[in-house]
Amino acid sequence: ENARVGDEAVVAHIEAPPAEAERLASLGVAPGVVVRLLRRGAALSLAVGDARIALGGAWARAVAVVPT
Repeated sequence: ENARVGDEAVVAHIEAPPAEAERLASLGVAPGVVVRLLRRGAALSLAVGDARIALGGAWARAVAVVPT
């Protein structure tokens, strides 16, 4: 089942080179982190705690989330 906009989801994995994965982790996006999906598509918008993060292009495709 795919997570839908408005759902809470867990970051399952990140398929990116180590430097990019570290950058995402510094923004709070890392495997095991619970996020809320704000927008999904070409761009991925996530709420991570009180922060709002928008990821586009390859970064959006690199983040795999599953519903909680």
